[in-house]
Amino acid sequence: RGTLDRAVLLPACRIMYALCKVRGYKTVVKFVPHEVHDLEPLVALLATVPPSDYDAWQVAYSLMVWLSMVVMVPFDLSIIDSSIVVSKGGDSNGGGGLTLVQSIERLALGYLGSTGVARDAAAALLARLLTRPGLQRQLEGFIDMATAKLTESSSEGGGAGSASFLVVGIYTALATIFKLGHRSELLPMLAHLAPLINSPQALLGDGFVTRRKLGMKLLQRVALVYL
Repeated sequence: RGTLDRAVLLPACRIMYALCKVRGYKTVVKFVPHEVHDLEPLVALLATVPPSDYDAWQVAYSLMVWLSMVVMVPFDLSIIDSSIVVSKGGDSNGGGGLTLVQSIERLALGYLGSTGVARDAAAALLARLLTRPGLQRQLEGFIDMATAKLTESSSEGGGAGSASFLVVGIYTALATIFKLGHRSELLPMLAHLAPLINSPQALLGDGFVTRRKLGMKLLQRVALVYL
């Protein structure tokens, strides 16, 4: 990306965020490019915006909601993952050994504890990514991590500070996953949520209204999977 691209990136993302705020990101992302060749450049661009860069939260938000559309491409992500192609050729992939899916998941997880709207974008991106066919192993790993974090937070009284924001992000991601995922793929995951769904008071007895609301939403969608 050239200097000009970076110079226009922040203003462009501010405009995109304003549009998303008015019309909703689901409407706006329909009008952005979402071809297969857009995926890796978007991931690379998002990797240059760390969660610690608080001045660029609109950039992170815009890129993640954009990615939440692009990851829905109707192809196996492994066949468009250049890191895998290079690795098969015997060369270093230059990405620390991470596949494209792992890179996207890692970047989204980094924003899941954000204090702003980037958290919601990260949850949407994770949900879209992990409910893709063939990513059950990654989905299982995320649900195990989420269950452990929520159980730990519940035992500590809901958490405080950054931990509290992470809990909200996890709730949002799980609720969205159980909204978007196919029942046949979600049913095997219910056993991993057992510590939460077998003790609903941990979700419904939270003193923080937002977490309690999201916990109720999650339980409702889990119940629908059981039907």
